[in-house]
Amino acid sequence: MGEHRVPGIDDVVADAWQAFAHAAALPSRVSPAIPILFFGNLNAYRASPLRVLTTGLNPSLHEFPEDDPFQRFPASCTDYRGVRHG
Repeated sequence: MGEHRVPGIDDVVADAWQAFAHAAALPSRVSPAIPILFFGNLNAYRASPLRVLTTGLNPSLHEFPEDDPFQRFPASCTDYRGVRHG
C-alpha cells in the first residue's frame, strides 16, 4: 500500500482558494469576499491534544464594514488583490 501523506497548510490553503473559485457563480457567494481558514494561533492549535473546529457564516456587517470590508485582513491588500474587486 502507498504511504498516506497528511496535507500541509499550503495544501489546505490551495484547496480553500480552489473551492472559493468554484463557488464564484453561486448566488449564495457574496462579493467582495475571501476565504478565512481559521482565527487564532495555528501553532497552539497544532500542539493541542484537544482540537475543536467550528464553521459558520460571517457574523455581521460590523465584522466587514461596507466602506472597507477587509480592514481586519490587511494581507488581502497585498497578497490577494484580485479578490478585493470581486
